[in-house]
Amino acid sequence: MAIKLHVKDNNHYIILTDSKSVSESLKSVIHKSPSVILELHKNLRSTLNHALSITLILVPGHKGIPPSEAADRLAKSVNEKTEKWQIVAAEDRIVTIRKKYNGKKENG
Repeated sequence: MAIKLHVKDNNHYIILTDSKSVSESLKSVIHKSPSVILELHKNLRSTLNHALSITLILVPGHKGIPPSEAADRLAKSVNEKTEKWQIVAAEDRIVTIRKKYNGKKENG
């Protein structure tokens, strides 16, 4: 992970991210958090053994960056008939399936 590779002893670090979901997830990590969040949290905590501080700052994604804004416009202009897909953590999918399954058991 980049954090482990770039953190040197006795320095302060600022990490900029445009991922609101990751920054929010790191604020309330529990043992049932997605594995990617648990791994990131573990890496950040172990890195604090060497660094003086690590600050995570949420920044708006693509705002004011012309090529990124053009990519956003293009993505939003995709025809509704175009197949859509998204990347979802396996843990999130399992939670969704369990909720749907448990709802059916209670109603039926």
